[in-house]
Amino acid sequence: MNMLWVVSGQTYQQLPVDFKTFRQATVGNTQHQTFTFSYPFEKGQMTLSSEKNGRLLISYGEERIAELSVSESFVWREQGHALTFVLTETAVKEAVYYIDYGSEVSFSTSDEAADVYQQKEKCVVEPKEGFYLSKINGKWKVFYNQEPLYLNGHRLEENTNLQPGDLILWSSMTIQLIEKDLLKIQSCYDYASKLPATAQPISEMKKKYPVYRRTPRMIYDLPNDKVSLSFPSQDNDENNRSLWLTILPPLVMLLVMGTVSIIQPRGIFIIISVMMFTTTLIVSTVQYFKDKKQRKKRQERRRRIYTKYLENKREELQELVSVQRDVLSYHFPTFERMKYLTEQISDRIWERTVESSDFLQVRLGTGTVPGSYQISLNSGDMANREIDDLLEQSQHMEKVYREVKNAPVTAHLGLGSIGLVGKMKTVKNELHQLVGQLAFSHSYHDVRFVFIFDEEEYKEWEWMKWLPHFQLPHSFAKGFIYNEQTRDQLLSSIYEMLRERDLDEAKGEGVFLPHFVFIITNQQLIADHVILEYLEGYHPHLGFSAIFAAETKESLTEHVHTLVRYINESEGDILIQKQKAVNIPFQLDKHTLDYNERFARMLRTLDHQVGMTNSIPNSVSFLELFKAREIGELDIVQRWQSNESAKSLAVPIGLKGKEDIVELNLHEKAHGPHGLLAGTTGSGKSEFLQTYILSLAVNFHPHEVAFLLIDYKGGGMAQPFKNMPHLLGTITNIEGSKNFSTRALASIKSELKRRQRLFDRYEVNHINDYTDLYKQGMAEEPLPHLFLISDEFAELKSEEPEFIRELVSAARIGRSLGVHLILATQKPGGVIDDQIWSNARFKVALKVQDAADSKEILKNADAASITVTGRGYLQVGNNEVYELFQSAWSGAPYMEDTYGAEDEVAIVTDLGLIPLSDVSTQQTSSKQAEAEIDVVVQKIEKTQQELAIKKLNSPWLPPLKERLLRSEYTEKRDGVFPIGLIDEPEKQSQTVYNYQLMDDGNIGIFGSSGYGKSFTVMMLLLNLAERKSPEQLHYYIFDFGNGTLLPLRQLPHTADYFLMDQMRKIEKFMTIIKQEIARRKQLFQQREVSNIKMYNALSSEELPLIFITIDNFDLVKEEMQDLEMQFTQLVRDGQSLGIYMIFTATRVNSIRQSLMNNLKTKVVHYLMDHSEAYSILGRTPYALESIPGRAIIKTDQPYFAQLFLPAEGKDDFEIFDAVKLHIQRLKNQYADAIVPEPVPMLSSKLVLAEFMTDRRVIREKGVIPLGLDEEFVRPVHMNFTKNKHCIVMGQTQKGKTNVVKVILQTALEQGVKQIGLFDSVDRGLSSYAAEEQVVYMETKEQIIDWLDLTEERLQRREIKYLEAVQEGTVHSLSFAPIMLVVDGFVRFQQNLDSVLQDRITKLMKNYSHLGFNLIVAGNNNEFSKGFDALTTEVKQISQAVLLMKKTEQSLFTLPYDRKEADVNPGFGYYIKSGKETRIQIPLCVSERKILT
Repeated sequence: MNMLWVVSGQTYQQLPVDFKTFRQATVGNTQHQTFTFSYPFEKGQMTLSSEKNGRLLISYGEERIAELSVSESFVWREQGHALTFVLTETAVKEAVYYIDYGSEVSFSTSDEAADVYQQKEKCVVEPKEGFYLSKINGKWKVFYNQEPLYLNGHRLEENTNLQPGDLILWSSMTIQLIEKDLLKIQSCYDYASKLPATAQPISEMKKKYPVYRRTPRMIYDLPNDKVSLSFPSQDNDENNRSLWLTILPPLVMLLVMGTVSIIQPRGIFIIISVMMFTTTLIVSTVQYFKDKKQRKKRQERRRRIYTKYLENKREELQELVSVQRDVLSYHFPTFERMKYLTEQISDRIWERTVESSDFLQVRLGTGTVPGSYQISLNSGDMANREIDDLLEQSQHMEKVYREVKNAPVTAHLGLGSIGLVGKMKTVKNELHQLVGQLAFSHSYHDVRFVFIFDEEEYKEWEWMKWLPHFQLPHSFAKGFIYNEQTRDQLLSSIYEMLRERDLDEAKGEGVFLPHFVFIITNQQLIADHVILEYLEGYHPHLGFSAIFAAETKESLTEHVHTLVRYINESEGDILIQKQKAVNIPFQLDKHTLDYNERFARMLRTLDHQVGMTNSIPNSVSFLELFKAREIGELDIVQRWQSNESAKSLAVPIGLKGKEDIVELNLHEKAHGPHGLLAGTTGSGKSEFLQTYILSLAVNFHPHEVAFLLIDYKGGGMAQPFKNMPHLLGTITNIEGSKNFSTRALASIKSELKRRQRLFDRYEVNHINDYTDLYKQGMAEEPLPHLFLISDEFAELKSEEPEFIRELVSAARIGRSLGVHLILATQKPGGVIDDQIWSNARFKVALKVQDAADSKEILKNADAASITVTGRGYLQVGNNEVYELFQSAWSGAPYMEDTYGAEDEVAIVTDLGLIPLSDVSTQQTSSKQAEAEIDVVVQKIEKTQQELAIKKLNSPWLPPLKERLLRSEYTEKRDGVFPIGLIDEPEKQSQTVYNYQLMDDGNIGIFGSSGYGKSFTVMMLLLNLAERKSPEQLHYYIFDFGNGTLLPLRQLPHTADYFLMDQMRKIEKFMTIIKQEIARRKQLFQQREVSNIKMYNALSSEELPLIFITIDNFDLVKEEMQDLEMQFTQLVRDGQSLGIYMIFTATRVNSIRQSLMNNLKTKVVHYLMDHSEAYSILGRTPYALESIPGRAIIKTDQPYFAQLFLPAEGKDDFEIFDAVKLHIQRLKNQYADAIVPEPVPMLSSKLVLAEFMTDRRVIREKGVIPLGLDEEFVRPVHMNFTKNKHCIVMGQTQKGKTNVVKVILQTALEQGVKQIGLFDSVDRGLSSYAAEEQVVYMETKEQIIDWLDLTEERLQRREIKYLEAVQEGTVHSLSFAPIMLVVDGFVRFQQNLDSVLQDRITKLMKNYSHLGFNLIVAGNNNEFSKGFDALTTEVKQISQAVLLMKKTEQSLFTLPYDRKEADVNPGFGYYIKSGKETRIQIPLCVSERKILT
């Protein structure tokens, strides 16, 4: 480091230069240059820059004028002015010397005998011979002897007194008088000194800098003596007669006697008389002079004594005056003195407190003040005595000493507002020192300033912004209000603070802090602001004062308590004091604005600590507590090996002094085993717990100490410790489970029972004995001390009061088992009951909200006064230990100095911090500083891995997840299917619940809508289908719900799928299943077995298991009562036969008790009506939770479970998609399997061509396929070889013609070549007229012709038949059918006469066996009302197709069906021999092609 000196005429300046960082400096005659001098600078500024070779380049304009190396100088001259540049080392030699032993100190460059000698060779300012300092009247004076000296930067022109702090530049050294007896010399080059070297004493306050704490204040009382002045004794005038009055009587008598003796001489008598009077005259005269002499002596003595008396009193009063002046001057020093004291970090800084009598008093100047002592005149009766000079002297003395002259005149700001009037320049000048006095004497904890001034004056007041008092409470803003922006942003919040104080009920009882002092020089700026309500009013109890500055008193408010007028720059007077007119003149203190900013900045750097904080640090990091800088210094392994929990559990938690560690020892013989922790928001409560947990983990092996955290609302307290081996678990209810307390207690109690079992096994009764056995290898299982730590147990107690009661009870039982309980809360009031209090041996109280909370935990109010985060009291027992301590902060950044920038960048303004969101603070490194807690936990984890320490099982298992997948839990055993995870906290386990196929039987699934019933069914059926083929497993699914089970319709195992409106299909199914039950019963009887399990084990052909699923059974009970009874029978009979039922219902009452009794497995999801669950489950330890999939499974006992999802997915949509994909995979898997037959059902439309493709259709001549049996959906045939004739009967438009077409179409396809066809009125069969096999008849003649031909053929056949009879070969005969087809019997009859009727009747009777067939169609009336021969014969036909309800015809006698359904087109009855079969008739749409 080098120093650059620039000397110009009367001044010099200097600049440190480090060539590593120095870039550029400028020299000019304006303020913005680095060096500013009164110098021409014709070419502009000079520029100084560093060269790579370590030289300093000096440029002037565009010209390089010089290069400087160290110890070189350069002089530039311009217009007769010289500018000297010198580059030196910073300070080669520096020392402090003691100079008070003599009266002179000499400096010389020629006399080696001088006190300080330096050669002329190298210098900054070229010296001549030297100079000296001389002490005169206790003060040092510099005699410069025309030597070039610079004092405080300016050339010295005369001999001058030195003040402490003054700096002299001579030759190449600076000489500073730092104290009246100490001289500090710094020199760029070597020198010789004969002065005794010493070290500069450092005050205690400087040693502690920047920490500042008030010391005991030296308070001097003003003299309050009572001085009594006695008046001189009164002069006695009784003998003060003139000489004549004394000698005149005897003289007259002598003259009379002489006259008498002359007139009448009497001889001796005359002589005697003359002698007598002469004697009297002489005696009187002598006596007169004697008395006069004595009186004079008396007066002289009186004067002498009284004068001495007055002198003594004068000395006494003078002493009192001096004492008072000194006391006032001491307590009210000048601002200049305060600046000096601040520089020295005096213990008088901020000495005044709120309780001080001189709080908020300021010094205005010096003047005459009333004496603090009393002077009383013993005046007596002044009316009856004369005033002499002695009396006047005493009165004059009393008048003189009644007041003290040249004493500090003060004003009391605490009593009310102060108004300052006068020329604004003078007023503003005085404001500097008034604000400075207040800032020096009052701490920023007690006083804050708000200055309202004109923006143009900002530079004038700028130094004040460095004062800590201008920092507004709870804000980064300064109390500077100088424009509308600052007014609007700051003044309203200040007003709200005052308003809160005004509304405070405790107003007037105490003192509000901080006390605001408003300094107002620009009233116009706040003229319309609501805060004037306070500033211009009288509010003595709200903790604020105001100083108003104006030119005239007319500009001030009426409530000004003190009015000060500044007459000129040196005089002022007080016009109003205590709101009464006075006239107290004073002289203003001289002060300058120099060093004001230095004064303010120095105060700013002081950290004022309040209360008992000096010995206890405000914060201490976790590693500092262990005196470790790096994590490796903790030596965790050594601690784990050496610390024994059986002897002590003491671990450090904080400091009670700079080096005094506070330990918390939960060993039951020390502070334990249980305790309480209280601390409001922001007190550091969670940090304390984390520190304590971490401290235990660092000091004790995971097999000696373990934690179970109870974090009711999931506050994240356990997050940092999640991978730490000591943490066994976190009991949390972040899911809001109703079973939280039951589960938690079950877990804790199970842990206690486990420990008791271990104690019984090893015959010990205390954790310490067991630990010793384990360390000796005699016990297998480690058993650590278990710390149950509950954060915010107040909320837990309010919501789960029983849990806390049971928890405390369990902890009390567990004290010998090594269980410790720590309960923490923000608000202890009303939460800590007698049971908790009596079991808590130690209490830690951090900052709490109020005295009541403090008393609740400590039984005193101490914790309410804590202000520092992490500060608290440790109390053990009945104050056996009671310590104030600072808890360690485990969240402190680890090795903070190795990391770079701050997290945020902001511009600092008077209004606070303005963050710059677009500025990155981590441009070079994105690495973030880790917290100590994270680093320590990582180290513990690493240590555990290195030592291969097994992590212990947790007594607490977290609540079941809300979404579980089957894929995570596989099962290989046959007949065992996992369906959910059951929670058994009392066993400290969560295991899979398996459905045992063929054992667990029918299943009832209950739950309100939306809680997973259908998903449970889907999951169960998919689970079974994955491991059982369609040959082994058949499903029948009745989906009476919302269609959730629809995807299962595609399963190859699903025989059929039923909806609620498919009643016919359901009826058919019931018929089929009843037949299957009957069949299986018969099979079981044959095998002599009682259930499906035994049958399948013995039989070579296993029977498939049938699962009948009914979703939403509620509908069955409400709308299908008949079906309900059948299902009840199925449940009862089918279970042993391998036919199982799965029901879902939203209400338990939907299933009758008879049905419920046959449900072996009941799955109860959440039910809105809790009482319904009780009817199934009875009393269970856990309540049903409103979580989809959460259920209680009841078999022989209840199991609390979370059922698996049917497939993986974030929501229901994804699950459905996944289920569909899974079903597709199963279809592919079982593509070659034989799938179960569905319930046969007719299609909605049957076409003849498709019908004829059915492989079940009999394709024999004479057999006509007529349609499908509705019941069994099998083809129904008309065999004309057995039943020769057929009636087609039905109402109009019911399909008679279609039936005839079906018969004709099939007959033609079978090759029938002789068909007589008589069509109906609408000629519906006209399309067959072109067939060459068909004779289409319209007239009687055509009928006769066809009959003639037919009779002829039949007669020939009859001859053949008779011959065959004779020969016995009838069975080998076969005749081609001859068919007479009549559509419209009435119309046909109309074309017949009786002869023709008889002929046709004869054909029917005689030739049916020879191939004649009659098919006749008509309505019921056409057949029933005719009594002719033909009609009568037709009525005898037993084969018919009935296209109407059975009850609407009278031709056939058929069973009566009360609920017979209507016969729709395309449907009818096939009647044969009095038995009907309901059929679906195909629609004949294809036309025959005519081959030519």
